[in-house]
Amino acid sequence: VVQHDISCKTTQLVFYYPDKFKDKTIPDTVPRFCFPEDELTLQGYDDSRETIVEEFSFILTVVDGSKRFGFCRRHIKSKDPDFKPFCSVIVSAWSSFSVFQQVMDVID
Repeated sequence: VVQHDISCKTTQLVFYYPDKFKDKTIPDTVPRFCFPEDELTLQGYDDSRETIVEEFSFILTVVDGSKRFGFCRRHIKSKDPDFKPFCSVIVSAWSSFSVFQQVMDVID
């Protein structure tokens, strides 16, 4: 789970599983893919919506040339005044995006 702090304009990985990644660059790289904007704004979104959730995917190329597939569900807006934007992300060596979407439906 990656969280974005609007006030500090920072993005950080707040939880990941498993605790021991074989490739240590993945936990460092993923937050940049989840929130690639320099500044997260709600410009361009429908103001009448109480919540804004979007999904997207990305591909990471690892040092050895192999690929890791990422699937993100990004929560940008909520009716909770203390809400901080966050992104749930699954990174895998398999590109099973329909399965990832079903997993997100269960854990989200």
